[in-house]
Amino acid sequence: MGVLAEPIAPSTSRWWRFTGYEVVEGSIRPAPAAELVEYDPWEDYLSARGRGVDRVPPYQSLLRLTEGLTTEELKLLFSGEAVPVELGDKREKELLRWCSRHGLLGIVPHLYSALRLPIAVVAARWHSNGAESWKVLFDLTVFQRTHDGWITRPMRFEAGGDEAVRVAESLLASSRLVPVDIGENAGDFTPSGADMFRGQLSPEELREFVHHTEVLDETWKDLRAESWLSGPHRVLRGAVNVTELLDDFFPNLEGDRPARPLSPDFWATYAEPVSLFMHWAVRLKLAIETLRGSERAGLWSALVGRPLEPDFGRLVLDRLLEPISPVIEERGPEEGYRLGWSTPSLLAGLGMMITLDLVEGRRVHVCEACSTVFLSRAYQVKFCSDRCANRIRMRRRRERERQSREERSAGKEERR
Repeated sequence: MGVLAEPIAPSTSRWWRFTGYEVVEGSIRPAPAAELVEYDPWEDYLSARGRGVDRVPPYQSLLRLTEGLTTEELKLLFSGEAVPVELGDKREKELLRWCSRHGLLGIVPHLYSALRLPIAVVAARWHSNGAESWKVLFDLTVFQRTHDGWITRPMRFEAGGDEAVRVAESLLASSRLVPVDIGENAGDFTPSGADMFRGQLSPEELREFVHHTEVLDETWKDLRAESWLSGPHRVLRGAVNVTELLDDFFPNLEGDRPARPLSPDFWATYAEPVSLFMHWAVRLKLAIETLRGSERAGLWSALVGRPLEPDFGRLVLDRLLEPISPVIEERGPEEGYRLGWSTPSLLAGLGMMITLDLVEGRRVHVCEACSTVFLSRAYQVKFCSDRCANRIRMRRRRERERQSREERSAGKEERR
């Protein structure tokens, strides 16, 4: 189909990877001294579509990481729990090699459309005409995903008068505020010479201390979470308090305020649990295999111990594609325009690659050499790559040579 000749505009499909990764305490993290590289993941996909090229699209090499997993391992990984898993040295090296070439999947920037940072509190106390006065400022900064990338939404509201006194005294009594020396940096916030305090609250704590949180509810009303399918870490178009993600995705972060998603500082502290990374590899494998027919869906339902959602494979791909935005890119002054895609994550990009192959008429096959599921236009193709075909060809050749030697040896014995 001509429409897919150059389907992706490079400026809208960039992704990031480090030149090396390591697994530490169950998480995939950048290796020491590894460099952050920006690249176009669609170059590998488009080159793999060329005739006579022994390359596989990125999603297929990801699916290969699931080869040889036991039933219990598949059950555990399908659950989507961030739990320790042992992949073995060989599989772990293959996983790290894949990440060094393609990067992490971007689970957090894909699953969540907004990250709510801990609520920062700044308070000032001063005396005027013998009376104590307070001013309390709440910073509700949110990182929000748009089709152009992630933006910072600074959200603030202020408490003054009697409410400020009540709130400040309650925060002090509960040790939520601590005195700080900010020198001359208070600016117009407070009179000169005021005592300054800082603290941090969760949204639940804010509602506990501030009786009127209509501003908070109004500000966050468009950031509600929508759960889909089942299990943790599977929320699309939703907001999440970043403190809920720190243990799993930011184990190296100093403090509890990560940088804006997809920025260099974000990638420097971001990690993905091996179990959740492999969960999505298994989920993609399952999605493609169930598209092959009800028989495969039945086998997987028995494997995971529960019935799968109707049209599971299509549902998974639909959800992966949901946050992708089509964009118009200018080729050049004389070349017109082309269709591009703004993808929030590598995971979404992989879903789009699979979908493009499916709508082009590629069929679902299972490789006879490595059992990897793959897509191909060929009706009776048996192998996912030339490498697998050559491996089986060599294996059969060696088997024929062995049988020939045995027959010759048996013939010599009979002549004696």
